[in-house]
Amino acid sequence: MQQDSIYSYYDDLTSFTQAVIGTDLILAYSYFELSGEFFYSLWNVPHYDGTDFVRDYYGRAREFSLSNYTAYLDLKYELPFISGSYVAVRYDILRFLDAKDLNDINGVNYNPWDNNVTRYSLAFGYKFAEPVLLKLSYMDQKTENLDKDPEDYVYRAILTIAF
Repeated sequence: MQQDSIYSYYDDLTSFTQAVIGTDLILAYSYFELSGEFFYSLWNVPHYDGTDFVRDYYGRAREFSLSNYTAYLDLKYELPFISGSYVAVRYDILRFLDAKDLNDINGVNYNPWDNNVTRYSLAFGYKFAEPVLLKLSYMDQKTENLDKDPEDYVYRAILTIAF
C-alpha cells in the first residue's frame, strides 16, 4: 500500500500486504484447445466506513482481512472446414469470500464484501492473413445480490492488425 493524503495518519503501511496465488493450464489436441486460469487473493486493508477510516479504542487503525478468487475456463475449436477460423466459449467467475474484522474479538465476518460475478462468452474468430484477425463475440454478465440485475451484455466486433 502506498502513502496517500486520505490516510496520512497511518505511519506504517507495511502491515497492509497482499498475497496472490495463481495458476494456468492449456491442453490442446487436434482442433480443440482447453485453457483456464485460477487466482486466489488475500490482503489486509484499513477499515473504511464510507466516510472515514475507523480506529479502535486505542487509536489504532482497524483492519480487515479480505479474500477472493477468480477463474475462467475456455474451450476453443478450430473449424477444419474454414481454415483460419475458430469458435470459442468461456465461463468466468469472480467470488468474494468473508471479510474478517481483525480487531473484533468476537470474530465477526462481513459477507459479502462485494458482489459475485459470473460471465458467459461466445466468440467466433477468423484470421484473414497472419497479421489480420477479425473476432465477433457476445458476453453476458450476471451480478449477485443486486436489487435489480442489470442487463449486462456486450456484442463486440474487433479487427486486429499486428505489425
